[in-house]
Amino acid sequence: MKPLLRFFYFVSSGLGLISAPPIHAAIPTEQEIRRLPLACKFQSNTSHGQPTFGRTSEQMNQDHNKWLKMLGPGFNHYHHFCWGQTTVNRYFSSFGTPPTERNSLLKYAIEDYNYSIERSPPDFSLLPEILVARAKAYVLLKETVKAIPDLQRAIKLNPKYEKAYADLAEIYAKDGQPEIAKKIIQTGLQLSPNSPILTRRAARLNAEAKRASGSGTTPKPDTQHTGSGSPPENTQKNTPGGPKANP
Repeated sequence: MKPLLRFFYFVSSGLGLISAPPIHAAIPTEQEIRRLPLACKFQSNTSHGQPTFGRTSEQMNQDHNKWLKMLGPGFNHYHHFCWGQTTVNRYFSSFGTPPTERNSLLKYAIEDYNYSIERSPPDFSLLPEILVARAKAYVLLKETVKAIPDLQRAIKLNPKYEKAYADLAEIYAKDGQPEIAKKIIQTGLQLSPNSPILTRRAARLNAEAKRASGSGTTPKPDTQHTGSGSPPENTQKNTPGGPKANP
């Protein structure tokens, strides 16, 4: 998508002229591309087709087509995910700027994630990655309720996607529902028993439970989630910010 077209894309998305992002908001430099997932390097539209890493335009197109053949048609829209990730990275490096401006970056990133998600086939292997990225942006915006369905969908699409379990558990742990968080981690560990990230999260949850017990504070029990290995989607009944189970 050319810079001018990108401008009108946001305008036509209902954001209006005033809230349209600066044209440079998501187009990564070569240095920024190095911080993105590997597939972004080989998506020719990530840099708007401008040669990167010493490649000619023809070589970039060849790389793009190889990945397209390997991943399928969803890869044609993956560059919007790459732009979204670039914008989130800029959010993290924008400390000192007004919160409204920083939050605008997250909203622009979500628009790009939306674009990729809406155009990705259900079997696109990188779709769970995009969903988890959008969930992270929602959490940073303190719109956690919107993040949960994305993480649950990512798990459904790829039951072994460890980061989705870890991020979903983190939401419930921070919401004061550690028992749900533990069950989510347990479910993930059943499918990926050697996962470093899930093992670390499980250890941290156990340590926090011990500290709470030692201080005389008992973690809130969850009567709706008894038994091990409860499916992550069952946590919808106890969505952070919504009703919780009575102790």
